[in-house]
Amino acid sequence: TRILSNIKDVDYLTPIAELAQQQAGGVDVVTLNYDLTIERMAARCGVPVHRAIEDWRSGQSLEYAAGDGAINLYKIHGSLDWLFVPPGDPVKAATIEVDSSSAGESRARGAAPWIVVGDREKLATEGPTLELLRSAEEALSRSTDLLVVGYSFADMHVNRMIRNWMLASPDRNIGVLDLSWSQPNSDPD
Repeated sequence: TRILSNIKDVDYLTPIAELAQQQAGGVDVVTLNYDLTIERMAARCGVPVHRAIEDWRSGQSLEYAAGDGAINLYKIHGSLDWLFVPPGDPVKAATIEVDSSSAGESRARGAAPWIVVGDREKLATEGPTLELLRSAEEALSRSTDLLVVGYSFADMHVNRMIRNWMLASPDRNIGVLDLSWSQPNSDPD
C-alpha cells in the first residue's frame, strides 16, 4: 500500500483528462490497477471522477453518472482507498468505505484496502466485484473503440469481456499500446 500510494508524477495521464473534457459524455476508463494515479491526475486537472463505489450496496447495480468533462473510473479489482466493512450480522450486507483521510486513519485501525488478488478467487470475492465487472461491460458496450494500455491479457474474465465486445460488432476497433513489443523487421534485406 505504501509503495503504490507513493506515486508523485501523474502528468503522463493528462491526455485522459483532455479527452474527457473534449469528448461528449466524458470518458470511461476501466482499470485493474489499485493505485490512485487516475484520481490524482484528475484532481490536478480539475476533472471530476465518478467511481460509483461510494453508493454500492450488495445486490444492487453500480450507477455511474456519465457527463461531459468527467471520467467514469471502473476499478474492477478494487482500490487502495476502498475498505471492506463486513456486515457483523448475518442478515446485513457488507459495504465499502472510502478512506478519504490523508493520514490513513482507517488503515491505522487495522482495516485493509479492498483489492482483488489471486487467480480463480477473483470472481468469488465478497464485495462489489461482479457489479464492477457488469458496469465495465456496459461501458464497453457503449463504445466502438478500445485502447488497451499496460494489460498483459492474463485475466480470463477480462479477456472474455473484451472478446465478447469485439465479436458483437464488426465496427469495433481495438488498439494495444505495448512499449515492450518489438515490431518485426519490415526490411527484406
